[in-house]
Amino acid sequence: MTLLGFEYNESSDYYYTNEHSIQSYGGFMDFYDEAGAMLGMDLDTEVITFISGDKE
Repeated sequence: MTLLGFEYNESSDYYYTNEHSIQSYGGFMDFYDEAGAMLGMDLDTEVITFISGDKE
């Protein structure tokens, strides 16, 4: 099942976004994680820093 680009993995019991998710049109930002709680989502978030060459 796909709704707004969210898909459900029934065997592992989690949702994920595909390449056509609603976030892809507005960019990724903290707002989506913060709004998730208001929409009844139980999000487990973690900030990960990536370094490539001299860019973070």
